[in-house]
Amino acid sequence: MGLSLCGWAGDHVVGLQGRRSQRLLLTLAQRDGGVPSGLVHTLSNGILYYPDLSVRCLTPGARDAIALAVEQLDAFVWSIEIAEVDFGDGRSPWAPGVHLFCIMLQPDGSSEESRTFATAVVDASLQRVELFSDPVAQMDVFRFSN
Repeated sequence: MGLSLCGWAGDHVVGLQGRRSQRLLLTLAQRDGGVPSGLVHTLSNGILYYPDLSVRCLTPGARDAIALAVEQLDAFVWSIEIAEVDFGDGRSPWAPGVHLFCIMLQPDGSSEESRTFATAVVDASLQRVELFSDPVAQMDVFRFSN
Protein backbone atom coordinates (compact mmCIF):
# COMPACT_ATOMS: atom_id res chain seq x y z
CA MET A 1 0.00 0.00 0.00
CA GLY A 2 2.74 2.51 0.93
CA LEU A 3 1.80 5.46 3.07
CA SER A 4 4.07 8.30 4.13
CA LEU A 5 3.22 11.03 6.66
CA CYS A 6 5.31 14.10 7.34
CA GLY A 7 4.42 16.58 10.09
CA TRP A 8 5.01 20.31 10.51
CA ALA A 9 7.19 21.04 13.53
CA GLY A 10 8.06 24.72 13.22
CA ASP A 11 5.75 26.46 15.66
CA HIS A 12 8.66 27.56 17.82
CA VAL A 13 9.58 30.08 15.10
CA VAL A 14 8.97 33.64 16.27
CA GLY A 15 6.56 35.63 14.13
CA LEU A 16 4.89 32.70 12.35
CA GLN A 17 1.87 34.16 10.51
CA GLY A 18 -1.54 32.61 9.89
CA ARG A 19 -1.13 29.49 12.03
CA ARG A 20 -4.40 28.18 13.47
CA SER A 21 -4.29 26.95 17.05
CA GLN A 22 -5.06 23.34 18.01
CA ARG A 23 -4.20 22.22 14.46
CA LEU A 24 -1.61 19.69 13.30
CA LEU A 25 -0.33 20.08 9.73
CA LEU A 26 0.65 16.95 7.80
CA THR A 27 1.60 15.99 4.29
CA LEU A 28 0.42 12.63 3.06
CA ALA A 29 1.70 10.53 0.18
CA GLN A 30 0.15 7.20 -0.71
CA ARG A 31 1.44 5.04 -3.55
CA ASP A 32 -1.94 3.83 -4.77
CA GLY A 33 -3.73 7.15 -4.39
CA GLY A 34 -7.00 7.63 -2.58
CA VAL A 35 -7.50 8.78 0.96
CA PRO A 36 -6.85 6.44 3.91
CA SER A 37 -10.02 5.71 5.88
CA GLY A 38 -8.39 7.09 9.03
CA LEU A 39 -8.85 10.58 7.58
CA VAL A 40 -12.55 10.13 6.78
CA HIS A 41 -13.95 7.42 9.08
CA THR A 42 -15.69 8.99 12.07
CA LEU A 43 -17.58 7.70 15.08
CA SER A 44 -19.91 9.44 17.45
CA ASN A 45 -19.63 8.50 21.09
CA GLY A 46 -21.08 11.73 22.47
CA ILE A 47 -18.89 13.75 20.06
CA LEU A 48 -17.74 13.17 16.49
CA TYR A 49 -14.14 11.93 16.33
CA TYR A 50 -11.68 9.95 14.16
CA PRO A 51 -10.99 6.58 15.83
CA ASP A 52 -8.44 5.37 13.24
CA LEU A 53 -6.28 8.47 13.54
CA SER A 54 -4.19 8.12 16.67
CA VAL A 55 -2.85 11.36 18.18
CA ARG A 56 -0.78 11.46 21.35
CA CYS A 57 0.54 14.52 23.17
CA LEU A 58 4.21 13.92 23.98
CA THR A 59 4.46 16.52 26.76
CA PRO A 60 5.50 14.45 29.82
CA GLY A 61 2.57 13.74 32.12
CA ALA A 62 0.06 15.42 29.78
CA ARG A 63 -3.39 14.17 28.89
CA ASP A 64 -4.19 12.34 25.65
CA ALA A 65 -5.43 13.88 22.42
CA ILE A 66 -8.31 13.16 20.08
CA ALA A 67 -8.85 14.21 16.45
CA LEU A 68 -12.09 16.21 16.11
CA ALA A 69 -11.85 17.42 12.52
CA VAL A 70 -9.79 16.68 9.42
CA GLU A 71 -9.52 19.16 6.56
CA GLN A 72 -7.73 18.64 3.26
CA LEU A 73 -5.99 21.93 2.42
CA ASP A 74 -4.64 20.85 -0.97
CA ALA A 75 -3.65 17.65 -2.78
CA PHE A 76 -1.15 16.56 -0.14
CA VAL A 77 -1.62 18.82 2.91
CA TRP A 78 -4.03 18.00 5.74
CA SER A 79 -5.03 19.92 8.85
CA ILE A 80 -6.16 17.97 11.93
CA GLU A 81 -8.02 19.73 14.72
CA ILE A 82 -7.24 18.21 18.09
CA ALA A 83 -8.71 18.36 21.57
CA GLU A 84 -7.39 17.30 24.95
CA VAL A 85 -8.97 14.17 26.47
CA ASP A 86 -9.29 13.58 30.21
CA PHE A 87 -9.66 9.87 30.95
CA GLY A 88 -9.61 10.57 34.70
CA ASP A 89 -6.16 9.02 35.15
CA GLY A 90 -4.59 12.01 36.91
CA ARG A 91 -2.56 13.36 33.99
CA SER A 92 -2.14 17.11 33.62
CA PRO A 93 -4.08 19.48 31.34
CA TRP A 94 -2.15 21.03 28.46
CA ALA A 95 -0.68 24.42 29.24
CA PRO A 96 -0.86 27.15 26.57
CA GLY A 97 2.15 27.05 24.27
CA VAL A 98 3.67 24.74 21.64
CA HIS A 99 3.25 21.00 22.16
CA LEU A 100 4.73 18.05 20.28
CA PHE A 101 2.42 15.24 19.11
CA CYS A 102 2.86 11.79 17.59
CA ILE A 103 0.34 10.96 14.86
CA MET A 104 -0.26 7.41 13.59
CA LEU A 105 -2.30 6.37 10.58
CA GLN A 106 -2.80 2.82 9.36
CA PRO A 107 -3.90 2.23 5.76
CA ASP A 108 -7.08 0.24 5.16
CA GLY A 109 -6.65 -3.52 5.57
CA SER A 110 -2.90 -3.25 6.02
CA SER A 111 -0.54 -4.11 8.84
CA GLU A 112 1.64 -1.17 7.75
CA GLU A 113 1.38 2.07 9.62
CA SER A 114 2.89 5.48 9.20
CA ARG A 115 3.85 7.78 12.06
CA THR A 116 5.13 11.29 12.26
CA PHE A 117 5.66 14.08 14.74
CA ALA A 118 4.06 17.51 14.50
CA THR A 119 3.67 20.55 16.71
CA ALA A 120 0.54 22.51 17.51
CA VAL A 121 0.01 25.86 19.15
CA VAL A 122 -2.32 25.37 22.12
CA ASP A 123 -4.20 28.40 23.43
CA ALA A 124 -7.17 29.23 25.67
CA SER A 125 -9.68 28.23 22.97
CA LEU A 126 -8.63 24.57 23.34
CA GLN A 127 -11.58 22.17 23.52
CA ARG A 128 -11.38 19.72 26.37
CA VAL A 129 -13.14 16.36 26.27
CA GLU A 130 -13.82 14.03 29.17
CA LEU A 131 -15.08 10.50 29.47
CA PHE A 132 -18.50 10.50 31.15
CA SER A 133 -20.47 7.53 32.46
CA ASP A 134 -23.93 7.96 30.92
CA PRO A 135 -26.49 6.18 33.13
CA VAL A 136 -29.18 6.31 30.42
CA ALA A 137 -27.02 4.76 27.70
CA GLN A 138 -25.28 2.57 30.31
CA MET A 139 -21.90 3.22 28.76
CA ASP A 140 -19.01 5.66 28.82
CA VAL A 141 -19.31 8.52 26.32
CA PHE A 142 -17.24 11.57 25.47
CA ARG A 143 -18.50 15.07 26.26
CA PHE A 144 -16.99 18.53 26.04
CA SER A 145 -15.97 19.74 29.48
CA ASN A 146 -15.44 23.45 28.77
